[in-house]
Amino acid sequence: APLFRHVYGATNAIADPGRVLQMWSKEFAAMHAENGCFVLTCHPFVSGRASRIALLEELVAYMRRFRGVWFTTCEEVARWHAEGKTAATARGGRAPRRLAATKKRRR
Repeated sequence: APLFRHVYGATNAIADPGRVLQMWSKEFAAMHAENGCFVLTCHPFVSGRASRIALLEELVAYMRRFRGVWFTTCEEVARWHAEGKTAATARGGRAPRRLAATKKRRR
């Protein structure tokens, strides 16, 4: 929601959705590089505008170009974790680099 705040000043205009897409895309790419989990929560009262829906469609299209991405719900991730699965057993996944390095040092 803070990313979509009005730009206060002379125009008091709504923030450019393209800027938000750029930030989310960079955040996703960084999390993907670390084999991390990118969680995006969108509230209808903030994101329920036509330009923001188009932004989400663009973001998903961008994310689909990356290998091993799992589109799911937080509930499904919790269930997956409760079953004892780890990043190493994720669909096409690997343990995050930092986690993998820590495990190797402990052995």
